[in-house]
Amino acid sequence: IKNGKKKGYARLVTNVGVINIELDCDLCPQTCDNFIKHCADRYYVGSKFHRSIKNFIIQGGDPTGTGSGGKSIWGKPFRDECNSKLQHTGRGMLSMANSGPHTNKSQFFFTYRSCKSLNGKHTVFGRIVGGIDTLSTMEAIPTDAKDRPQSDIIIEDTIVFVNPYDEVDAQLKSERERQDKREAEEQRVNATVRSVKSTAVATTTKSSTDPPTNQVFRSGVGKYIPNQVYSSAKQVASTTDDDNEYIQKKKRKLAATSSGGTLNFNQW
Repeated sequence: IKNGKKKGYARLVTNVGVINIELDCDLCPQTCDNFIKHCADRYYVGSKFHRSIKNFIIQGGDPTGTGSGGKSIWGKPFRDECNSKLQHTGRGMLSMANSGPHTNKSQFFFTYRSCKSLNGKHTVFGRIVGGIDTLSTMEAIPTDAKDRPQSDIIIEDTIVFVNPYDEVDAQLKSERERQDKREAEEQRVNATVRSVKSTAVATTTKSSTDPPTNQVFRSGVGKYIPNQVYSSAKQVASTTDDDNEYIQKKKRKLAATSSGGTLNFNQW
């Protein structure tokens, strides 16, 4: 439930005069929210005060005018908000009408005088702060055997001057926007972390399949040459040595058979 920290102010314009109301939004947040919303939505416009008991109360807020209709802004009854700081003391107190505990809907009443017997049974949520003479005019209108005014008392307009819940709504909206921004930032960071982890795994996998560098195959010269290459190189080197020995033998033979410094090719 939204909790207004300030008082609310509204006006009921009737066919017999104007009533200005102060609302205890700080003490009865749900009840006042219901009343203010109904006033802002013009829910009460065209409805009648269907019950008036001299020296007691005048009751209204039922669009059907029967005394058994009306709904809360939530479409269902809501709980009482009786507060010891708010009593049915004096003339012009605003309170919720109900049919038992926690059955509040849309109907309300103003007191013509103190009604201590109603304390703890009905939620007091405001008071008349302007137009108390209008209340006197209402009380003076004769009623029938069922306490219905013989002349209609009609709510022609409802005006909300101060709605503390507007500030609460703005604050809640701002908080939601900040929360959405935080969640979006968290998602962005998480996506970046996942991307970095994925890249790291791919790099590690590639490295594990690459041949190792600077692997030592033996000690001494050529220790980094793979065994197969090293064996081939030795074989080539051995063949080269054999060829060199053959050539040396031929040279010695030629030297032995040469005459007059001229080479003799007959032995080839």
